[in-house]
Amino acid sequence: MPHSSDCETDISSVILTDEKKGEIIDLVMNLAKINSGTGNESGLEQIRLFCATHLEEAGFTVTMLPNHILLAERKGNIKPAVLILGHLDTVFEPSHPFQKVWIDGDYLRGPGVGDMKGGIALVISALKELNSLRALNDRTVTVLFNADEEQGSRKSRAYIEEYAVRHDLALVFEGGKRADDKTTFVLDRKGAGHAQFTIKGVASHAGAEYEKGVNALEEMAYKVIEIQKLTNSLAGSTVSVTGHVEVRDARRNVIPGWVRFNVDFRFTSKEEADRLICEFSRIAATSHVKNIKTGESTETELQCFISRPPMLPDPATLKYAACLKNLSEKIGHPMISRTRGGGSDGCFSSAAGVPTLDGLGPVGDGWHSEGEYLEISSLWKRYELFLQFWKALFIEAELLPQPSEGAMRQ
Repeated sequence: MPHSSDCETDISSVILTDEKKGEIIDLVMNLAKINSGTGNESGLEQIRLFCATHLEEAGFTVTMLPNHILLAERKGNIKPAVLILGHLDTVFEPSHPFQKVWIDGDYLRGPGVGDMKGGIALVISALKELNSLRALNDRTVTVLFNADEEQGSRKSRAYIEEYAVRHDLALVFEGGKRADDKTTFVLDRKGAGHAQFTIKGVASHAGAEYEKGVNALEEMAYKVIEIQKLTNSLAGSTVSVTGHVEVRDARRNVIPGWVRFNVDFRFTSKEEADRLICEFSRIAATSHVKNIKTGESTETELQCFISRPPMLPDPATLKYAACLKNLSEKIGHPMISRTRGGGSDGCFSSAAGVPTLDGLGPVGDGWHSEGEYLEISSLWKRYELFLQFWKALFIEAELLPQPSEGAMRQ
């Protein structure tokens, strides 16, 4: 049932003044000026405290969890219970040359502006606005910002999964992208995994003791060719041997006896992930290089793990998405959904059975590079869209899925 409120008219009549726009831009720039590379402990703590102060101003109770995770909560009785996910870390460590933040026409450029400090600023600003309109009263809203998303969220995954099942809807403010005259958000993402092959042979001098060697690098060459053939475009899976290769005895006159290389694999289903892991095991178990004189062959150890499950939309997600698309058309910022190969923390909430909308942050591109930017005009549209979607969730709730029992599973 819809919940009438004295905030109904206020949300519809919110005007984003030049002063307010300036405050939001300043917030993005101040966030981006704090170096929060995943390995920068002091920077991560600085940005966590910065965000905590702003969320407290929006009426949230803040808890500092381990590993620089920020948890901010408001509790109430009106459904749906909403979880907002984001990450504070970037790929740019303090030693990286890309540290400047500046405005370039309609572009805001700088490290992490699109991935995802623009989204963080949007969330904070919109929640402050909703709080001032009393539109957060008696609602269960949880904000969880982690600090290791760029390295797979290994330390924060359990918290995301724990809080996800307590909610009816998850919103992820990773950046959107432009698609011709429309912009994108995300309903489905590929799952991601990592395989590590460690090959042991026998090191020897390439001239004086050639006959004693078992070349681990040669074995790697055989395996790389096989692994690269595992990509299945029809199934939506990709397999890539990446550039991170370790070689012991890496001298020009030594046959290497130890090599380790890494494989990134992406998939759209558990069955396809299982197939790839089975193929990796077969490739690891097969030795192609053997010393005829000594009888020694290479041996390979394999380690595999799934870093993120695939994000797949369920019927409730599709209904939320239809509402979002309709609202985006009404405000002159038409959106379409796109599949992304890159993972996000929305993969964890989706796999936990919680309807998840991702890619809700401002539009941009060039993420993880010195060309990173966000479109300033899209920041205003996505801000407006968030407010209108909030109204749809709580004022026009009959247009949306009935909340699941997720918020009851404490």
